[in-house]
Amino acid sequence: MISIIGGAGYGKSSLAHHIYEEVEEFQDKFWCNFQNPISFDNFGLWLLRKILGDEKYYKSFLLYQKLEDDEMATELVSLLIKRRYLLTMDNIETLEGVLWQPYQNFLEKWLMSGGGGIILITSRNKLELEPYVRCRCSELSGLSVKAGISLLNSKGIKGTDENLKKFVEIADGHPLLLTLTADWITKEEADGKKIEIYTLSDNDLVLFEEIAGPHRNPVVTLGKIFEESFRNLSPRMRTLLLNASIIRYPFSIKMARMISSRNLAEKILRQELVKHSLLLEEKVDGKWLFKFQPLIQRYAQHLLKKEGNYYQAHQRLINYLNKEIIKKINENDLDNNLELLEIIYHYCEVEQYEQASNFLYDRFEFLNLRGYYKVLQKYYEILIPKLLLYPPDKKSKLEASLANLGSVYQALGNYSQALDYYQKTLEIIQQNNYELGKAFILDRIALVYVLQGNLKRAVLHFQQAIEIVQGLEEKHYETIFYSDLALAYDHCKKYEKAIETYHKAIEKFVLWGDRQSEATCLGKLGNIYFRQKKYSEAIQLYEQSLDIARQNGFRHIEALALCDIGILKFKQKKYSEAIKHLQPALDTFKEIGDRYHESICLEKLSLAQFKKNIWNPDINYWKDYNNAIQMKRELGVPLEISNPILGKWKDFYARLMAWIFDMTS
Repeated sequence: MISIIGGAGYGKSSLAHHIYEEVEEFQDKFWCNFQNPISFDNFGLWLLRKILGDEKYYKSFLLYQKLEDDEMATELVSLLIKRRYLLTMDNIETLEGVLWQPYQNFLEKWLMSGGGGIILITSRNKLELEPYVRCRCSELSGLSVKAGISLLNSKGIKGTDENLKKFVEIADGHPLLLTLTADWITKEEADGKKIEIYTLSDNDLVLFEEIAGPHRNPVVTLGKIFEESFRNLSPRMRTLLLNASIIRYPFSIKMARMISSRNLAEKILRQELVKHSLLLEEKVDGKWLFKFQPLIQRYAQHLLKKEGNYYQAHQRLINYLNKEIIKKINENDLDNNLELLEIIYHYCEVEQYEQASNFLYDRFEFLNLRGYYKVLQKYYEILIPKLLLYPPDKKSKLEASLANLGSVYQALGNYSQALDYYQKTLEIIQQNNYELGKAFILDRIALVYVLQGNLKRAVLHFQQAIEIVQGLEEKHYETIFYSDLALAYDHCKKYEKAIETYHKAIEKFVLWGDRQSEATCLGKLGNIYFRQKKYSEAIQLYEQSLDIARQNGFRHIEALALCDIGILKFKQKKYSEAIKHLQPALDTFKEIGDRYHESICLEKLSLAQFKKNIWNPDINYWKDYNNAIQMKRELGVPLEISNPILGKWKDFYARLMAWIFDMTS
């Protein structure tokens, strides 16, 4: 491990970036910028995805989400030591207190592992790590006089040796201060052309000494120089620089135009900001993006707050993100959806917590279905304490936020926390005398009890929910809750009672024209007949559910019906028919992000393909089977193994065949 230590603006990041770009002896390289603090679990998930690649990462996504910090650190180190990697962690001084502790644990595990790669760290502060003996520390101070003069010369500044030396000494060799000051004092001619060669005068030195003051703190001086450079900008560039300072990632010229001036030319931006070192530019995927030096960004944000336009800048960026990104979003692009959560940060910066909760509420189902539970947990845990401070008339999404956080904990298997948040939701709803909402939460609590195996309490809560909606004469919701109650009877193996309850629910759904609920109940009813080995009745119900789903465009229900039919055909040893139904179901589950049913479908499909081609097997079938078993373990899906000993051998054989495939390929 190598740590580069130095004050702000001394070139730590530039030096690390030079190493990262120039050294090619590594098998792979990863760069993480901590200019804004990152929680260790988010860092861990990011690094796992980089190391494993998308395919392997998403196959184990839910397992990784559930790792504790210590387990995540161990997993990362075990992967990093396998190959010669370079991991660069830039600006980690932002990690303090509780946030720093898991990183410290991770880095100490790395130091003790004896891995063959390198972790390169930049920070303003020395790291307190054990065993520190294996960490090489390089402290950056200012440039030498010779190097400082060389930098000034490269900027077109000449002069006597004495004047140049004094100039470097006043700046304490601070690279960013020298760069910014050189750009500031370089005058432009009347036609706007920059003077290529500028001779440093005694007056320049006097002015620079006055700005630096008697204490000559480079960082303070840099702030003063920044303000002088800022005054020399055109009004349009000042607006752009200040408004852009709130953007936390590299931005395009299009975004720059949206938050400042629609007529902004990229050439002008480079001439006024990039050439004067107020912005940096980098090429990403063939496109030029712009970003700030961290110190310059902080000064710009300070000026923005000082001028009183901080709120408006965030609002302008929120409007841009809403108009230009959301309307074009591809619902299957996970990264873009996660990037949209940046809007929540900007809402929070201007204390618009209700708008943030509304935005997250609108994205909840999409993220929840795809398993982004930790993302949802993070933002709800930020928003809920703020929403609790709102007056009653502005807490429109508080109950929904509490209930959604309960759903997240339920999905993560934290049933006690799920019940706790459902109970908090219930208390608020009862205060508002919202009986229908109370019934919904009681139904959710009952479903958690079903998952816990506490079926008596589940049935009790289902019945309470049903009684409420009966009193409200909400016949539709009464029927929905009855269908959920049937699920509890199913888990109790009270099949006749479950069948009777489902039939009553289906009759009502048909009467009201609720085709979606009808199709769902038909599928669940088919599952009961399947478990009773009444295959002809089961297949009829599955096909009815499938027909309704296709007629009305219910893709998820369609995939469920296809999967159920495929599993039934597999049970009947009709492997070709099973594959015919399972393959399109699997494709749909992957597309919409339902990993729970994807794991079930993939297992049966791989076994059906293997058994159909048993005399000419493809090792890919066993690899798919192994992936399915791993997914099911991560998601907590029961493994359908009738004989424990045979099951272990089957699992072992699948792992062995997948390993052989990996080695041979």
